[in-house]
Amino acid sequence: MTLPHQPVVVEPKTIAQFLAEADGFEAIITGVITNLGPYNSFTIEDATGATHYRVSGKNAASDPLGFAVGDQVTAHVKKAIFNGLLQAEFVADQVVVAGPVAFPNTAVALTSVLAADLLPNSGRRVTGELTVVSYSADSYGTKILVLTDGTNEVNLKLDNRLPNFVQFDYVATLVAGDIVILDGAVISVASNTPLLFADNAAQLVKKTV
Repeated sequence: MTLPHQPVVVEPKTIAQFLAEADGFEAIITGVITNLGPYNSFTIEDATGATHYRVSGKNAASDPLGFAVGDQVTAHVKKAIFNGLLQAEFVADQVVVAGPVAFPNTAVALTSVLAADLLPNSGRRVTGELTVVSYSADSYGTKILVLTDGTNEVNLKLDNRLPNFVQFDYVATLVAGDIVILDGAVISVASNTPLLFADNAAQLVKKTV
Protein backbone atom coordinates (compact mmCIF):
# COMPACT_ATOMS: atom_id res chain seq x y z
CA MET A 1 0.00 0.00 0.00
CA THR A 2 1.27 3.43 -0.91
CA LEU A 3 1.03 5.95 1.86
CA PRO A 4 -0.32 9.38 0.98
CA HIS A 5 2.27 12.10 0.57
CA GLN A 6 2.91 13.89 3.83
CA PRO A 7 3.43 17.64 3.53
CA VAL A 8 6.73 19.01 4.79
CA VAL A 9 6.29 20.78 8.11
CA VAL A 10 8.15 24.08 8.08
CA GLU A 11 8.97 25.24 11.60
CA PRO A 12 10.32 28.49 13.03
CA LYS A 13 14.09 28.39 13.54
CA THR A 14 16.70 30.84 14.71
CA ILE A 15 19.23 31.88 12.08
CA ALA A 16 21.92 29.88 13.89
CA GLN A 17 19.74 26.77 13.75
CA PHE A 18 18.96 27.44 10.10
CA LEU A 19 22.66 27.82 9.21
CA ALA A 20 23.49 24.53 10.95
CA GLU A 21 21.23 22.55 8.62
CA ALA A 22 22.05 21.07 5.23
CA ASP A 23 21.43 22.77 1.89
CA GLY A 24 17.77 22.69 0.94
CA PHE A 25 16.53 22.91 4.54
CA GLU A 26 13.38 25.01 4.89
CA ALA A 27 12.28 27.01 7.92
CA ILE A 28 10.55 30.15 9.09
CA ILE A 29 13.08 32.75 10.19
CA THR A 30 12.57 36.20 11.66
CA GLY A 31 15.24 38.88 11.58
CA VAL A 32 16.06 42.51 10.99
CA ILE A 33 17.28 43.72 7.61
CA THR A 34 20.75 45.23 8.10
CA ASN A 35 21.89 45.86 4.52
CA LEU A 36 20.29 46.36 1.11
CA GLY A 37 22.73 45.55 -1.63
CA PRO A 38 22.35 46.13 -5.37
CA TYR A 39 21.43 42.56 -6.19
CA ASN A 40 18.57 40.40 -4.96
CA SER A 41 20.58 39.27 -1.93
CA PHE A 42 20.37 41.31 1.23
CA THR A 43 21.33 40.80 4.86
CA ILE A 44 19.17 39.67 7.75
CA GLU A 45 20.13 38.94 11.38
CA ASP A 46 18.64 37.84 14.65
CA ALA A 47 20.28 37.55 18.07
CA THR A 48 21.90 34.24 17.09
CA GLY A 49 23.54 35.11 13.79
CA ALA A 50 23.22 36.55 10.31
CA THR A 51 22.79 35.36 6.75
CA HIS A 52 21.95 36.66 3.32
CA TYR A 53 18.32 36.83 2.30
CA ARG A 54 17.66 36.25 -1.38
CA VAL A 55 14.51 37.03 -3.34
CA SER A 56 14.69 35.84 -6.93
CA GLY A 57 14.08 38.45 -9.61
CA LYS A 58 14.42 41.45 -7.31
CA ASN A 59 16.95 44.27 -7.41
CA ALA A 60 17.27 46.90 -4.70
CA ALA A 61 17.75 49.70 -7.21
CA SER A 62 15.25 48.89 -9.98
CA ASP A 63 12.77 46.56 -8.28
CA PRO A 64 12.67 47.20 -4.52
CA LEU A 65 11.59 44.47 -2.15
CA GLY A 66 9.20 46.65 -0.19
CA PHE A 67 11.24 46.79 2.98
CA ALA A 68 14.13 48.87 4.25
CA VAL A 69 17.10 48.57 6.55
CA GLY A 70 15.73 48.30 10.08
CA ASP A 71 12.52 46.50 9.09
CA GLN A 72 11.77 43.14 10.68
CA VAL A 73 11.00 40.33 8.24
CA THR A 74 9.49 36.91 8.92
CA ALA A 75 9.53 34.51 6.01
CA HIS A 76 9.55 30.92 4.84
CA VAL A 77 13.04 30.40 3.42
CA LYS A 78 15.23 27.63 2.02
CA LYS A 79 18.94 27.27 2.67
CA ALA A 80 21.00 27.41 -0.50
CA ILE A 81 24.47 28.32 -1.66
CA PHE A 82 24.33 30.54 -4.73
CA ASN A 83 27.57 31.59 -6.46
CA GLY A 84 29.47 30.52 -3.38
CA LEU A 85 27.37 32.67 -1.05
CA LEU A 86 25.35 31.10 1.75
CA GLN A 87 21.79 32.37 1.57
CA ALA A 88 18.27 32.04 2.87
CA GLU A 89 16.20 31.96 -0.31
CA PHE A 90 12.72 33.39 0.03
CA VAL A 91 9.98 30.80 -0.58
CA ALA A 92 6.71 32.27 0.70
CA ASP A 93 4.81 33.92 3.53
CA GLN A 94 6.80 37.08 3.98
CA VAL A 95 5.57 39.40 6.75
CA VAL A 96 7.21 42.78 7.22
CA VAL A 97 7.09 44.93 10.34
CA ALA A 98 8.14 48.46 9.49
CA GLY A 99 11.14 49.74 11.43
CA PRO A 100 13.32 51.05 12.62
CA VAL A 101 13.76 47.92 14.72
CA ALA A 102 16.96 47.81 16.76
CA PHE A 103 19.64 45.57 15.26
CA PRO A 104 19.87 42.39 17.37
CA ASN A 105 23.70 42.31 17.32
CA THR A 106 26.42 44.89 17.69
CA ALA A 107 28.88 45.22 14.84
CA VAL A 108 31.98 43.07 15.32
CA ALA A 109 35.58 44.19 14.89
CA LEU A 110 36.55 43.37 11.33
CA THR A 111 40.06 42.26 12.32
CA SER A 112 38.55 39.59 14.57
CA VAL A 113 36.84 37.90 11.62
CA LEU A 114 39.22 38.53 8.71
CA ALA A 115 41.43 35.56 9.51
CA ALA A 116 38.63 33.38 10.87
CA ASP A 117 36.22 31.02 9.18
CA LEU A 118 33.81 33.58 7.81
CA LEU A 119 30.94 31.28 6.92
CA PRO A 120 29.21 31.60 10.33
CA ASN A 121 29.62 35.36 10.04
CA SER A 122 28.14 35.62 6.57
CA GLY A 123 26.42 38.97 6.31
CA ARG A 124 27.71 40.21 9.67
CA ARG A 125 27.97 43.97 10.26
CA VAL A 126 31.52 45.02 11.08
CA THR A 127 33.41 48.03 12.37
CA GLY A 128 37.06 49.07 12.31
CA GLU A 129 39.74 51.10 10.60
CA LEU A 130 41.51 49.86 7.49
CA THR A 131 44.18 51.30 5.21
CA VAL A 132 43.59 51.77 1.49
CA VAL A 133 45.84 49.64 -0.72
CA SER A 134 44.34 50.63 -4.06
CA TYR A 135 41.24 51.91 -5.82
CA SER A 136 39.85 50.82 -9.18
CA ALA A 137 36.60 50.69 -11.12
CA ASP A 138 35.45 47.97 -13.50
CA SER A 139 33.84 48.45 -16.90
CA TYR A 140 30.39 48.69 -15.30
CA GLY A 141 31.43 51.47 -12.94
CA THR A 142 31.58 49.32 -9.81
CA LYS A 143 34.04 50.88 -7.37
CA ILE A 144 36.53 48.50 -5.78
CA LEU A 145 38.69 49.33 -2.78
CA VAL A 146 41.41 46.97 -1.64
CA LEU A 147 41.85 47.50 2.10
CA THR A 148 44.24 46.06 4.67
CA ASP A 149 44.53 45.77 8.42
CA GLY A 150 48.29 45.43 8.06
CA THR A 151 48.16 41.66 7.68
CA ASN A 152 45.03 40.70 5.77
CA GLU A 153 43.55 42.29 2.67
CA VAL A 154 39.87 42.48 1.87
CA ASN A 155 38.00 43.93 -1.11
CA LEU A 156 35.16 46.39 -0.64
CA LYS A 157 32.81 46.57 -3.60
CA LEU A 158 30.38 49.39 -4.34
CA ASP A 159 28.13 48.29 -7.17
CA ASN A 160 26.95 50.87 -9.69
CA ARG A 161 23.34 49.73 -9.12
CA LEU A 162 23.29 50.70 -5.46
CA PRO A 163 20.37 53.02 -4.71
CA ASN A 164 22.82 55.34 -2.88
CA PHE A 165 25.69 54.87 -5.34
CA VAL A 166 26.18 58.59 -5.93
CA GLN A 167 26.99 59.02 -2.23
CA PHE A 168 30.20 57.09 -2.81
CA ASP A 169 31.71 59.38 -5.46
CA TYR A 170 34.37 60.49 -2.96
CA VAL A 171 35.79 56.95 -2.91
CA ALA A 172 37.47 57.61 -6.27
CA THR A 173 39.65 60.24 -4.58
CA LEU A 174 41.09 57.79 -2.04
CA VAL A 175 44.73 56.84 -2.50
CA ALA A 176 47.04 54.22 -1.02
CA GLY A 177 47.74 54.99 2.62
CA ASP A 178 44.43 56.70 3.34
CA ILE A 179 42.57 55.27 6.33
CA VAL A 180 38.84 54.58 6.20
CA ILE A 181 36.52 54.00 9.13
CA LEU A 182 33.98 51.19 8.69
CA ASP A 183 30.78 51.40 10.68
CA GLY A 184 28.06 48.93 9.76
CA ALA A 185 29.47 47.70 6.47
CA VAL A 186 28.80 44.01 5.93
CA ILE A 187 31.41 41.28 5.54
CA SER A 188 30.48 38.26 3.47
CA VAL A 189 32.06 35.31 1.75
CA ALA A 190 31.56 34.77 -1.97
CA SER A 191 33.43 31.95 -3.73
CA ASN A 192 35.55 31.51 -0.59
CA THR A 193 36.75 35.11 -0.80
CA PRO A 194 35.94 37.63 1.95
CA LEU A 195 34.21 40.73 0.64
CA LEU A 196 32.92 43.91 2.20
CA PHE A 197 29.74 45.64 1.10
CA ALA A 198 28.42 49.07 2.06
CA ASP A 199 25.07 50.50 1.05
CA ASN A 200 25.24 53.84 2.86
CA ALA A 201 28.12 56.33 2.75
CA ALA A 202 28.01 56.64 6.54
CA GLN A 203 29.34 53.07 6.67
CA LEU A 204 32.60 54.06 4.96
CA VAL A 205 34.20 57.35 5.97
CA LYS A 206 37.72 58.66 5.32
CA LYS A 207 39.56 59.27 8.56
CA THR A 208 40.86 62.80 8.96
CA VAL A 209 43.76 63.62 11.25
